[in-house]
Amino acid sequence: MAGAELERVSSLVKRAGVKVLAPAALLLVLAFIAHGFPKHPSDVDVYRLGAQTFLRGRSIYTQLPVSTFGGALPYTYPPSSAVLFVPLALIPPAIGFPLLTAATSLALIPLVLAYRDSSPDLRGLLAKPWVVLAAAIALLVGHPVANTIYWGQINVLLMLLVALDCLSPNPRWPRGLLIGIAAAVKLTPAGFVLFFLLRKDYRAVATSALGFLALTAITFALAPSDSVFYWTNRVFHATSMNIGGPLANESVFASLHKLGLHGTALTLTGALTVIAVVVMAWLGTRRALTDGELPLALGVNAAAVQLISPISWSHQWVLALPTAAVVLASGYRRHDLRLLITGGIGVAIIWLAPHYWMPQNPAVWTIPEKIAGSTYQLAALALLAVTSYRQLAKRPPRRPRTGSTGELDFELAA
Repeated sequence: MAGAELERVSSLVKRAGVKVLAPAALLLVLAFIAHGFPKHPSDVDVYRLGAQTFLRGRSIYTQLPVSTFGGALPYTYPPSSAVLFVPLALIPPAIGFPLLTAATSLALIPLVLAYRDSSPDLRGLLAKPWVVLAAAIALLVGHPVANTIYWGQINVLLMLLVALDCLSPNPRWPRGLLIGIAAAVKLTPAGFVLFFLLRKDYRAVATSALGFLALTAITFALAPSDSVFYWTNRVFHATSMNIGGPLANESVFASLHKLGLHGTALTLTGALTVIAVVVMAWLGTRRALTDGELPLALGVNAAAVQLISPISWSHQWVLALPTAAVVLASGYRRHDLRLLITGGIGVAIIWLAPHYWMPQNPAVWTIPEKIAGSTYQLAALALLAVTSYRQLAKRPPRRPRTGSTGELDFELAA
């Protein structure tokens, strides 16, 4: 009996050790990888300088000091962001910058959990803690997150707020508040209000607006001159400022410019494409929501937001990789080769960022290079086109996942 009891205790200890040590080891790997990434933290230095300038009572738009890392960069964000960045101004950069990297890395865990808890295909695959951490590491080494860390950006933190607001089944906060806060830091997250509109969650829409307006009003009281300047001037000239080359800008207008369009042709084609993207986003997001596919709906919404933004750096496409992973997981769970191939291609495109392999000057791109350099946009347009087609085809909502779901397979694989 004593031997059997000892063996039972030993087995329990081993199982407990695996449950504790495996996640702990992967957490250390997560931190080690993030710490070892190459970094050029010019963006976080702009955040720090903006907050520092705000605390000194100067204009963050006309009196920003020169960054040690990025040179004379403009402050392009709403003035309320400088208020929220104040902690970066109160601690040395040698501490603040690594803390942002750590926060970005750790934010991947609740991001993965948000997708897992809202996707039946991911719920089983990500049931164990060590698998969740492994998925976070996979996101970490993909281009959008790795490049976010390289520049010292806050994309992961903002998209975590968006994902939690949209995917959490029973949030402890007023739904919509997190998107309102995120939009007060960068305007782009405001586009995710479409998700709430199509769910007819008008309270969340109102909460997003109130959260945004509250932070904006507080900032007007704290920095009235900068607030007036931003909302009457700077916000309309985001694309005219010298803040980087065109290679990684994945917006509609930047993409068409890289393909050789200029002047009136660029304006007309860009405007028509933006209108088409908005219409497809409305239809596609609505269809995914009707089918109960919240992660897919969020991915469709995100694809449109990134395409129509005036500036859409590829490191801002944080939600693209989880969206492709949902397709891949669907293929695995259903043993569907089409979905496995499609999801695998999507993951590879977002993970590897082929546009960075192209010559730095898009004007010299060959046709194959133009295709490879536009893979982010092509993948996003394909997702929008197929999901909106399903809505226009007026096919009945998909049945619960009790077996084969050919309709959804078509939507994801296409």
